[in-house]
Amino acid sequence: MNKRGPGLVVLYRWKLHPGSEASFIDAWSRVTELLRSRAGSLGSRLHRGSDGLWYGYAQWPSEESRQRAFAQRLDPAARATMRSAIAESLPEVLLEPVSDYLVLPSALSGNQETSMSDVHENKEMLTRFLEQVWNAGDIEAADQYIAPQYTVHHDPGDPWEGQALDLAGYKERVRVSRAPFPDQCFVIQDVLADANRAVITWRWSATHNGDIPGFAATGNTIKMSGATVYYIDGGRLTGHWQIADRLGVYMQLRQGMAGA
Repeated sequence: MNKRGPGLVVLYRWKLHPGSEASFIDAWSRVTELLRSRAGSLGSRLHRGSDGLWYGYAQWPSEESRQRAFAQRLDPAARATMRSAIAESLPEVLLEPVSDYLVLPSALSGNQETSMSDVHENKEMLTRFLEQVWNAGDIEAADQYIAPQYTVHHDPGDPWEGQALDLAGYKERVRVSRAPFPDQCFVIQDVLADANRAVITWRWSATHNGDIPGFAATGNTIKMSGATVYYIDGGRLTGHWQIADRLGVYMQLRQGMAGA
């Protein structure tokens, strides 16, 4: 079956200084793992070409997520090692996935490996969902991710806590939640998953540009952190269990009003 691939693929090409290959591989691996586990990357592969070039094939939910990830400057020492190993960097090539028939090795060998493939797909799906629906505000894209019934099992302070929402109800939740904070951004810190669940820790920041009951817009930056368990069935999100520092948000809103 034809599948839609990741939102963005980037092809990197390098010529390396002779003798620097081992240090480059080690540094590239460190940076790539951090980008995947903390900054929303969908993963990358490093290749050595028969033409003498080294190729990096990286997948991202979007160009915006890639730019935000690199702005974090994870592991400066490893990045410096990579730069010193590179004799020449060729221009990046941005690839837009059109049709995807790639078969992962895990899909060819047994139930255990197939389960690992499911875990990887769940991580990628959840990363795309947060980037596209909550960060970019593409609410209609929720059709691709949300099950016909989505349950907010535990989310203290969320007006929808304890409710089972249909797709329209979930979209309304996103719309109302984003309205006071239209530039909000979730940055994933870590992702753990199995075949039916994915757990993320995250940091959130936004500009208070819209009124909230009791709090007029201030233009101040508001920050929060939390952890969320998402439940998954058939590649769709069926609900979540979440803890978040909403008390901290409340205190920041009060301070903003006092300084207005």
